[in-house]
Amino acid sequence: MFMKYSIALTLIKGLSPKILNQVYALDQNEKELFEKIAQNYSCNVNKTLDRASQIIEDCLENNIQIINQKDKYYPKLLLNCIDRPHVIYQKGNKHINHIPCISIVGTRNNTKYGLDITNEIVATLNGFKVAIVSGLAYGIDIIAHRKAIDLKIPNFAVLGSGHLQIYPKNHQKEIEQIKNWMKETGFEDPRMEVRFGGLTQQGDEATSFLILAFIGALFLMFIILVTQFNSITQPFIILISVLFSTAGVFLGLTIA
Repeated sequence: MFMKYSIALTLIKGLSPKILNQVYALDQNEKELFEKIAQNYSCNVNKTLDRASQIIEDCLENNIQIINQKDKYYPKLLLNCIDRPHVIYQKGNKHINHIPCISIVGTRNNTKYGLDITNEIVATLNGFKVAIVSGLAYGIDIIAHRKAIDLKIPNFAVLGSGHLQIYPKNHQKEIEQIKNWMKETGFEDPRMEVRFGGLTQQGDEATSFLILAFIGALFLMFIILVTQFNSITQPFIILISVLFSTAGVFLGLTIA
């Protein structure tokens, strides 16, 4: 039921995605939000809800997923856009958030150089677990999609032509190839493992390196002390003192 109001919000004439996102951030009860906005925009509530229900039926009949921005499958990068669509319609695999994406778009009237360089860029990405995102349009867009299909690189076509319309219609074959490949593979591409995290991942790697370096330094110090004292007991006591002193310093910094 709540998805009907998600769609209805996008059908209100005059309500831009930017304004919708601003008010949605303040009130995520979509039913109440729709009723308030519909009144302010002189929207025919019953007609709009009927249209939303029809869209849901269309999507069910055509195996189209309806995803609003609360859904875990909503593209995370889109959440950074102030005019992001409140609802997207999708066919095929939904796990776009599980793989890094590279967008390749360009002119519809490409030159021979544009053709060659686009194919070269996509070919360079082969062997890495990334996905190509483009718009399925004539020119650079479809070149990128076709090369990705040839190399079995996951790719997403972003259309602006409505939930039942594929435009250009001449590119229906590429859409089917994209869907079939994702369905056959389950998007489990057997290439290099992808790890997410950005700065967090870099911080974890730096911490691991420092810990190993510290352990290595202690071991080296222990060897030198054993050689110096010709004994194991005294170097062991010295290293324990160093460890406790270091722990005390970090504990003091944490408390401070």
